[in-house]
Amino acid sequence: MEVDDICPLLEIPLEVLLHISSYLTTPEYGNLRLVCRRLEVSLLKAFTHEFFTKRQFMISEFSLGALLDISRSRFATSISYLIISLERPPTLPSLPIHMQVFSDVEQAIAYNRIRAEFMSHQALVTTGRDLELLSEALCNLPNLKTIGIRDFNSSGRYRDGGDNCWHAYGAPTFFRETNQALDQPRFARHLDSGLIESRMQYVSYIFRTMLRALGKAKETHVRTQSETHGPARFEVILRSCHVPGLAFDLPHYLEPIVIPFLNDLKTLFLDLGPASFSTLVVSKGGSYEGYLGLPLVTFLSKTPSLEHLRLNYRHCTVDEIKHLFQWLTSPPETPDRPDLSTPTVGQGVNGNTIQNNLPRVPQTPAFQHLKELEIGLVTIEPSQLLSIYKRFKPSLRIISLHKVTFTTQSQTVTPERVNLWGAFFGQMAKLKFDLTTIRLSFLRQIHAMTSYPVEFKVKSRSPNTPHNITEWTGNDFERASGELIDAMTIDWPSEDSTEDSDAFESDGMYWFHTAYSIY
Repeated sequence: MEVDDICPLLEIPLEVLLHISSYLTTPEYGNLRLVCRRLEVSLLKAFTHEFFTKRQFMISEFSLGALLDISRSRFATSISYLIISLERPPTLPSLPIHMQVFSDVEQAIAYNRIRAEFMSHQALVTTGRDLELLSEALCNLPNLKTIGIRDFNSSGRYRDGGDNCWHAYGAPTFFRETNQALDQPRFARHLDSGLIESRMQYVSYIFRTMLRALGKAKETHVRTQSETHGPARFEVILRSCHVPGLAFDLPHYLEPIVIPFLNDLKTLFLDLGPASFSTLVVSKGGSYEGYLGLPLVTFLSKTPSLEHLRLNYRHCTVDEIKHLFQWLTSPPETPDRPDLSTPTVGQGVNGNTIQNNLPRVPQTPAFQHLKELEIGLVTIEPSQLLSIYKRFKPSLRIISLHKVTFTTQSQTVTPERVNLWGAFFGQMAKLKFDLTTIRLSFLRQIHAMTSYPVEFKVKSRSPNTPHNITEWTGNDFERASGELIDAMTIDWPSEDSTEDSDAFESDGMYWFHTAYSIY
C-alpha cells in the first residue's frame, strides 16, 4: 500500500495544515515535507514563498556555490529578490611559536577553520571565481527583479527563535563551527585608518563586482535573445558603512559591460557618506576647481531610465554634498548641449593638452521617467530641496523624506518659532506639484543652533504609529495640503513674555508667505 494512501495529514484542509505548520521549526517543517510526495506538493507553494522568494548570500565558495545550485534547481524561477551580504571571514594573526600548542582541540579546529575560510575567500576574490559564480547564477534566475547589497540581517524569521533574523547562507554554520562572527565593514571613526581603508576597498570591490555580474548576465540574455531582461532594481542599503567614491569610478574597459545595465536600470538605492565625495580637479569654463563626488555624478549620469531613486547621506556635511545637489538641479542634457564629461579627441596640438586631460562634470540626464524620489539623513536648506523637486516636477509623483533636517543660512534673522516644514509644503502646494504620495519620518528643524523634532497630529492614525511618522496619499495635493501642514507641529520652548509672542505672530506670518518668493 502506498504511504500516500494511509497518511492522515492529507485529510486536513490545506489552510489548516499551513496554519499548523507555521508553528514548526525549520528542521521540523522540512521533515513534514518528507512525509510523502502528495504532502510535499501541497506545501510546495508556501515553502517556496517563505524560503526561496528572497534569499541572502555572501562572497564565499560555500555560499555562492549554494546560490549556483539553487539557480540550477526547480526553485530558480521563484527567486525575485537576491541580497549579497558584505560579511567575510575575519583575519587571524599568525601564531607566535610559543603559542602554537592548543590545550583545547575545539579551539584548534576553530582556528584552522577560520584560517581556511579566510584563505578560501582570498582565493575567491583574487582569481575572479566569485564573478564567475555570480554571473552564471544571475543568468539562471529568470524572474529576478531586485538585487541588493547589505551590511545587516533582516528580521522576520519566526520559526527558529534566536535572533529572529535571516542570515546570509553559510553565516550561521561559520559561527556554529568557530564561535566567531563574520567581519562586517563598519566605518567607525575610532578604528585604525588602515583598517577603514581596507574595508572601503572591499565595499568598492563588491559594488563593482555586482555591477560586472549584472552586466555579464544582461549581455548573455541579449546574445541568446532571452526574454529575461535581468533585474531592474539595484538596492545598496547599508547601516554601518557607505559606498566609497572608488566604487563609482568605473575603468573604461568595464564600461561596455556595465553601462548597458545602468542605462536600463529603473530603481537605484544608494547609502552615501563622507568617503563617497572625494575631491578631483575638473575643467569648468576655462577655469579649474575642486569638485566633490565626480565619480558619483558620472555614475548617476549613466542611469537615464531611473523611475525610483533613493539617496541617503550618512554623516555628510552641507559642503560635501553641495556639488551633487547642484548637479541634480542642473538643466538636462539636450541635443544642443552635448555631454562634455570627456575631452574631445582629435583636436591636434593646438589645444591645451593639460586642460584636455582634466575631467569635466557630465551634464545631468533629463530623468524624464523619475516618478519616486527618496532623500534621507541629510541637513539641507528648504530652497535646495525645493529646487531638486522643481527639477523633476513633470514626472515626480512620490516623495519620501527620512531624518531630514531643515536649516537656514542666517538663523539669527529668522523669526522665532517659524515652522520651516509647514512653509515648505505650502510652497509645494502653491507650485501645484502633481503628487500622489508623501512619506515623512523623523523630520527636524534647526533654530538658534538647536534641533527640534517635527510631530504630526493626525486624527486618523493607528495607535502604534509614532507621532514623528506620517504618510499622505491622494490625487489632489494642492487641495489637501492644508490638512498636512496643519498636522505639522514643533514643540517650541515656552516664551518668556507675551510681548515676544505677539512680535512673533506678526513677523512670522509675513515670513511664512514671503520666504520662498525668490524661487
